Amino acid sequence: MKKLLAIATVLLGIVPWAARGEGTNQVSLLPGDLEKKLGDIVIPEVHWKSTPLKEAVAFLNKEAQAADPGKVGVPIVLKTSAEISISFSTKKSSLKFILSSMCKLAGLTMTIEDGKIILTKKGKAGAEAVPDAPVF
Repeated sequence: MKKLLAIATVLLGIVPWAARGEGTNQVSLLPGDLEKKLGDIVIPEVHWKSTPLKEAVAFLNKEAQAADPGKVGVPIVLKTSAEISISFSTKKSSLKFILSSMCKLAGLTMTIEDGKIILTKKGKAGAEAVPDAPVF
C-alpha cells in the first residue's frame, strides 16, 4: 500500500513527503508545486453576480477538487471578516486566473502559507506572494 501511495503521489505531482491531514483529503505542497497546480486546474465555468466572497471561495474549493485529476484540489482559505460581494464570469479558466481576478476585484492579496492559498485584505499578507496571472 505504501508503494502504491508513493507512486500515486509522484504521478499526481505531489511531493513524496507531503503531509496529509488525518481524515481529510488535503495535501500540503511546496509553493512551486502549488503554484503549478493553480495553473493546471481548469474550472469549467464561473458565474458570480453579487456573490459573497465566502460563497465564491467555497465554490472554488469544491470545483478545484472536482477538476483536479487527483481529486485533491487546492486548499483556499479566506482570512478576512469583511463582507465583500463580487461579480465575475468566465469559462474554461485556470484556477490561478480566477483567483487573481477575484483578488483584484475584491482588493485581496493571495499568498502561499503551509501548503494553502491564503486570501487576505491587501496590506495584511504574509508568506510568499503568488505572481498575478494576466487579466484579459
